[in-house]
Amino acid sequence: MNIEHHFLCPKKLLKLCNKKIDKDVIRNLQLLTEKFLSDIIHRSALLCKHKGKNIVDNGDIRFIIEKDFDYSFGGREIQGSKSLPTSEHLERMAEISRQNK
Repeated sequence: MNIEHHFLCPKKLLKLCNKKIDKDVIRNLQLLTEKFLSDIIHRSALLCKHKGKNIVDNGDIRFIIEKDFDYSFGGREIQGSKSLPTSEHLERMAEISRQNK
């Protein structure tokens, strides 16, 4: 692939940092972005297939990026993790475990 015709072309990269960048660095950054986007699209498609949908939407992409890559977008409240089990629940589970032995 010609690095000049990539969606992340050298001119855009140079504009980002205002420094000279080696061609190998540009190529590696291009490969990284291709892999990253490919992974996001593939995982989003698998999620849609799991949901029984035929179209990948913004929510699917956002979910994959937040959950699999641990990135978040501003403007959304971070959802809390599941609450820990109560001590009563743990005691009941221990009792069941003892009975099964």
